[in-house]
Amino acid sequence: MAGQLFRTMLLVFFVAIQEVLTLDTSPVLDPFSKEDILPKRQLRAAMKSHELGTRDVKGSLRFDHYLHYLDANTQSASQFAAQLILNFKTPTLLLEDIEHHIDKVDCYGSKIYLHFSSADALRHAHEEFNEVGSFLLITSHEGCNEDGERDSHMVSEFSVQVENCLIVLLVFRVPWKTTFNAMTLDFGESNGDFKLRRHGSLRPRQGAAALSSVQYPAAPTSTPQGTTVSENVNRQWLETAILPPDVSLSVNSPKIKTSWQISCKNCTIHGNIDLSSGSFTMGNPNNSSNTNESILNFLDNGYVEFGLNGFGAHIELENNITAQTQLTNLTVPLPQIPITPFQIAGIASLGPVISPNLYVEFDLEADLDFTYGFDVLVPDNSSILIDVGSLNKSSQQGFEKTNVTTIPFQTEVANAELKTTGGFNPQLLLSLSFFEGAAEAGVGVFLNLPSVTATLGTVSEVNSHCENVTNSTTANKALDDVFGLLTHVTEDVVLGIGLTEQLKGVFPDGYQAGYSPSQTLTATTFSLPTGCLSFDSHAKTYGPATVTTTSTATSTKDGKGTATGKSAASVNSPVGEGYAGSGRLLIVSGLLFVVSTCFMLF
Repeated sequence: MAGQLFRTMLLVFFVAIQEVLTLDTSPVLDPFSKEDILPKRQLRAAMKSHELGTRDVKGSLRFDHYLHYLDANTQSASQFAAQLILNFKTPTLLLEDIEHHIDKVDCYGSKIYLHFSSADALRHAHEEFNEVGSFLLITSHEGCNEDGERDSHMVSEFSVQVENCLIVLLVFRVPWKTTFNAMTLDFGESNGDFKLRRHGSLRPRQGAAALSSVQYPAAPTSTPQGTTVSENVNRQWLETAILPPDVSLSVNSPKIKTSWQISCKNCTIHGNIDLSSGSFTMGNPNNSSNTNESILNFLDNGYVEFGLNGFGAHIELENNITAQTQLTNLTVPLPQIPITPFQIAGIASLGPVISPNLYVEFDLEADLDFTYGFDVLVPDNSSILIDVGSLNKSSQQGFEKTNVTTIPFQTEVANAELKTTGGFNPQLLLSLSFFEGAAEAGVGVFLNLPSVTATLGTVSEVNSHCENVTNSTTANKALDDVFGLLTHVTEDVVLGIGLTEQLKGVFPDGYQAGYSPSQTLTATTFSLPTGCLSFDSHAKTYGPATVTTTSTATSTKDGKGTATGKSAASVNSPVGEGYAGSGRLLIVSGLLFVVSTCFMLF
């Protein structure tokens, strides 16, 4: 029986995931297609402070380089940062590495002029350049590229003017995607000593503001530790129609052939979701023959981590549902919540977004208006780490301790019978675009937080706990008042996490490729305590079954379901005055018989 219940509830989770995947919310998105969503976080070129002015011209042409980028607009002790680790196809000079040996850099069209500060530096540079003939040059200098950016140039020829201490480079621009064999992009929060690259003086400036140093985690063998960039996702919809949707929501409604009406009496989302850190590796340093394959293989090694703190929801729905001959389920979208995107000009753009979807499912034999819902709270410091190369190696922490509390069912119809499922299925989507759209990818987390299936049915000849009195064996149960008709409520919960990723590439030679794997990270089911409700025909509400009070379940404006008791002269939904009186007479007679027997024996 338990195994069958698990399989049934697990199927509900899979159906919810499938519904989400069929919506027009593909995780491969243009991170900056809507300029009015959020200002993107523009990461700017930076250098480690301890490396400024320390590198020699000799050995400056290398295949492997580290390029650092920082968010210059965040004024705090820690900042969002990124690092590119590049294995280039040809010897490469990162010009900022040797600029302390240079007085001036001039870029004019296809020529770059390097004015060296000493004859020794000029001589060493000449020797270095002469050994390779042609090489790649990375600039972050005024006139060569935009402020805060870096550009790649191929040096085909150079000439030396000893008397002017000058080297003239003949260059042409090359796309970033053609320059390397392998690239790793790491991003996350940082708190160290970096200096921002700015156009102006080439020599290190002691007065420049110290920025952050990235503590870059390794590829995901365990959850990285460190600080995060946090995004508040507080949203609330009160008395708002979601099916058909209110025009203020600006969402696409699912197409259904019914006159259903579903509204958020109170749908509130709260808490923080963090894009904590991530790393993506593209290409293979041992294979430079296929650029297309190099770009597409970047998901072979990488991860992205989301963190949640204080994240939860209050979902209270008002439903006007017509009876259907078949079970109907729908995924209803709420407006997306963007998280601040970031961009490294010409190289990478990342755009996180939260898509809060609701899932509903109904099975009833008669038309019904009713309210129902739940509160959910994910524990602080919960996290999801997605291994984008191997989804089955992904991990999560904290979600198994998610707290779920249901909001009391209410309708004005007595003896209601139905089966309904309500779910909060937010998606955490991260879209990535590399090299101005040459490769696009999406990483998605589909959360079931939770799906609650409630089954309401009528029972008779039971006590206030909906226990069959005829099967009672204890004296306490025998003395319970007998109810003729009550509503029995069972509630089953599914919590789950599904993962998906999607990749597509479009290349100048017309080659296109892509794939879209998915994986269930975790799914668990459990049952909540059963409920036993009676209907108050005067108040037209349901409440706990009692004999001394008429209990009415209410729902406050802030969404907290409560049960309030009002004293009443009559019994609340028992079997009937005559039957109840006869029952009490029988019990009293039985007690008298026991006393009499004991008296005779002793």
